[in-house]
Amino acid sequence: MLEFDRRVRSLQPLALLAEVDQTERPFGARTDAGVLVGELLMQHVPEPASGELEIVAIARKVGELSKVAVRQRLRVQPATARPVPLVLGRAGERIRPVREALGQERVEIVQWHAEPLRYIADALGLTYLPSAVLYPVRRRADVLLGEIDFPGARGARARNMLLASALTSWQVRVKQISRTRNWHALEAALSDQRPVRAEVVGKAPKGVRVRVYGLNGLLPFGRMRGVKRTTPPHVVEAKVQGLLGEQLEVNVLQLDADRATVIVSEHVSQARQLRLPLI
Repeated sequence: MLEFDRRVRSLQPLALLAEVDQTERPFGARTDAGVLVGELLMQHVPEPASGELEIVAIARKVGELSKVAVRQRLRVQPATARPVPLVLGRAGERIRPVREALGQERVEIVQWHAEPLRYIADALGLTYLPSAVLYPVRRRADVLLGEIDFPGARGARARNMLLASALTSWQVRVKQISRTRNWHALEAALSDQRPVRAEVVGKAPKGVRVRVYGLNGLLPFGRMRGVKRTTPPHVVEAKVQGLLGEQLEVNVLQLDADRATVIVSEHVSQARQLRLPLI
């Protein structure tokens, strides 16, 4: 871990982190090179030029990658509630002339969010909210990912991670979830068949989202007490609403370090039940 941190510090000048250069520039660009990207977007994409969308921040590594954060302007009724597709256009047609002007440099459009973790996830190119530890005072975020998503989120020479840091003004550190103490604690609970405490934090398409040892997990509907396949949807919905914010005792059912998934159950499987002594 010390060696990883040393490599990250050596790359920070390349990433042009926000705290290194706080000069105010147009479009929230972190460097002078980033201003050019904003100017090209204003030329080729009508919505930023008309004021319907606002370019919030731009982080750029010349010749390799630019990340641009956009949002709807306040008090403006947009044509779409999805700013990113609006900027990209069909099949990326609107962004194509911008890339051509930059010598085919990659340009990624990111949705700005007031919620830090959602903004950071989008800046990293993730399509979901990962497990993470945020330190708001230090503006540092440790993002915990599975083996599949870790290399892409970090990027070659940590470039993607560091540009995400510059874009969001958070010091983002991408880590492998399987190397954390929290994950090891869950592995021990699974091995020992020991119940753990989980907090219900929201609803998911196939169950409820929980936090277990600080990590994101899923409690499937079929693994909830009082829910069966024949349970009416409105009864399931009422039960889910009643569980929000509650603490449950669950069993770790499945861990997948590749996808950073944690599946838990309120039921004890048949394999884990103690057999009654024969009489």
